[in-house]
Amino acid sequence: MSESGCRRKDCWKIELPLRAYAREMGRLDGKVIVLSAAAQGIGRACAIAFGKEGARVIATDINEEKLKELEQYSGIETKVLDVTQKVQVEMLAKDIENIDVLFNCAG
Repeated sequence: MSESGCRRKDCWKIELPLRAYAREMGRLDGKVIVLSAAAQGIGRACAIAFGKEGARVIATDINEEKLKELEQYSGIETKVLDVTQKVQVEMLAKDIENIDVLFNCAG
C-alpha cells in the first residue's frame, strides 16, 4: 500500500506530535458565567467545574472568607455580593459587559 494510504501505526508518526501539542478546548471556552452563592456547596463545585471547562467565572457570595478560597482556581474571579440587595446586583451588572450564563444558586 502507498504511504498516503498506509494503515500501520508507524505511518501515524506525523499526526501524533501535532495532537500532543494541541490544547483541548473546554466546553465553556470564552463564556462568562456569573454564579451566586459560590463560596461553598453546590455553588463552589459548579464554579470550579465551570472554570476547568474554560469559562471566565465571576463567583459571588456574601461569605468573603470562603469566597477568597476560590481564587486559587484558574478562570475564577470573586466578588462579594448579597443578592438580596438590589443596588449591589445592579452595580455588578454594570461592571460586566457580557454575560453568557447567570446561575443563581443562592436560595
